[in-house]
Amino acid sequence: SCARIMAPEGGPKDTTPPKLTKAFPMQESTGFKGKTIKLVFDKEIEVKDIDNKLVVTPKLQQLENEPSYTYNVRGNTLKLTLRAPLEEDTTYTFNFNDAIKDITEGNVAENLVLTFSTGDHLDAMYVTGQVKYLMTHQPAAKVVVALYKANDNSLNILNSPPDYFMKTDAE
Repeated sequence: SCARIMAPEGGPKDTTPPKLTKAFPMQESTGFKGKTIKLVFDKEIEVKDIDNKLVVTPKLQQLENEPSYTYNVRGNTLKLTLRAPLEEDTTYTFNFNDAIKDITEGNVAENLVLTFSTGDHLDAMYVTGQVKYLMTHQPAAKVVVALYKANDNSLNILNSPPDYFMKTDAE
């Protein structure tokens, strides 16, 4: 009768984001021919709005009435199953942005990008430059720069998703 029931105090708040410990295919690997991408983290994770936050470049082939991929989370593992075929001799980048968080405090996995190739080498193409505001000439952050294939005859940049795109940083 003299004991008081109360929640334990616990320790300090967990501020550490989940870290990728294993990836299949491995980062910057070549010759990938599979249909499954598997990411393993150091803690249990949850996935939020991956259909809108996962950016795959070049874009995956659009399937009729079916998503290009499905996903499954079990504990600390995310498994993506690709339904759309990958192009041969192509370097792919999967940028997860802030779609993956830990389940306890919602800490977002940082800089989670997976790059691999279906061919014998990774493409080393890059574009450099600086995006600035027109009136102030100050660097513009979080601006989307989009690239389209020049040989695409049906190109309409207002109605077609780009083949490659990335958000700029402040520099």
